Amino acid sequence: MYLPEIRVIQLDSPIESLVWTIRHLRRGEAFPKSHEEVSIKKITKEAYFRAVRIWEFMAPFFASRGYRLHTKDTKSDYMFPAPLPKHPETTYPFARLVHNKHDRFFWGSPTIWGARDQFGRDVVIKMISDLSCPSQELRALQRLNSKNLRSDPYNHSIPVLDFLTFDNLVFVVMPRWEDAFTAEFEIVIELMEITKAFLEMFVLLHKNKIVHLDFLCQNTSMNVILDDYELLKTKGLRRPGEVKYALIDFGNAVVYPEDTVIKNVVATRPLNYWLRSLPEIEGPYNPFKADIAFLGSQMEYKVRHIENIIPEIGPFFDNLKGMMDDTQFTALQALSRFLEIYESLTPEQLQTPLVTKAWKNGEHPVVSLFPQYF
Repeated sequence: MYLPEIRVIQLDSPIESLVWTIRHLRRGEAFPKSHEEVSIKKITKEAYFRAVRIWEFMAPFFASRGYRLHTKDTKSDYMFPAPLPKHPETTYPFARLVHNKHDRFFWGSPTIWGARDQFGRDVVIKMISDLSCPSQELRALQRLNSKNLRSDPYNHSIPVLDFLTFDNLVFVVMPRWEDAFTAEFEIVIELMEITKAFLEMFVLLHKNKIVHLDFLCQNTSMNVILDDYELLKTKGLRRPGEVKYALIDFGNAVVYPEDTVIKNVVATRPLNYWLRSLPEIEGPYNPFKADIAFLGSQMEYKVRHIENIIPEIGPFFDNLKGMMDDTQFTALQALSRFLEIYESLTPEQLQTPLVTKAWKNGEHPVVSLFPQYF
């Protein structure tokens, strides 16, 4: 038999605290005291259902702040929005409206939930920190969304709409965007533009003494909402002036003091080199150099297959991956060199149609015959 925990739920006002404390006592299940209790790496079936119950318990709280949580489907990992009409506008920072047959949100993490705001705009809410002990992710997002940095043209991080606190848990509300690399790249300039955006982002990160340390294609986004299948088959999503890219998921980030000398920083935390097909590094390393290597390895896979059109791209990516090499570019040097390459290209090169999808370890490019498999 569950014995309710005598615990006051801390909220903005005494009345809210009293109401939610009573709800907690009636709930019949202890509420997490830390976001780490929810954000476990290997989620079990019971932890999965517990996470669902936690979000459903908090639904009235988010509704009172203007966010209506999606409803979780009991038979799949999808959730569906409340019967609220979508907002008719497509202004930044919200995603562009594109015809979407599948109005659903894939639930891929116990710390994330889909929602719509009071105007019918799609958002994502993520549990990121404890109030009592701010996480590196919270610190990174706060710094990136400060007034000065948010207006920086190099800031290609997902914009934060709101920071919310429920008891000891801190949540961030972001516009819902989809994966940046799933939709088809049709011509060379589209690959050049996405590479430029993420190079600029890492210049801004490192200038402000932040390392991301988890650059993967799945940790990027594009300002559109479409089901994965529709992303694969829809053309024209990357038109200049319409498309925007963003870096997301700062769960592995580290925020250093603003007076940090980058070249002197040493870290020992294990990193997932194998996920990026990079050689394992044992012992101390410079996290800013590792950041560049991670970026280089992932972008190489998606971009280097145009080396037959732009030969300089090959040596460029080779340099980025050399995190133990003194000649590896810094973020600023990498952007500078890339812009030299970009600006040297002819209109014919930039408009060349793409017939390949990916590059890996010097092998022949993967031919774009079955794009749904890449």
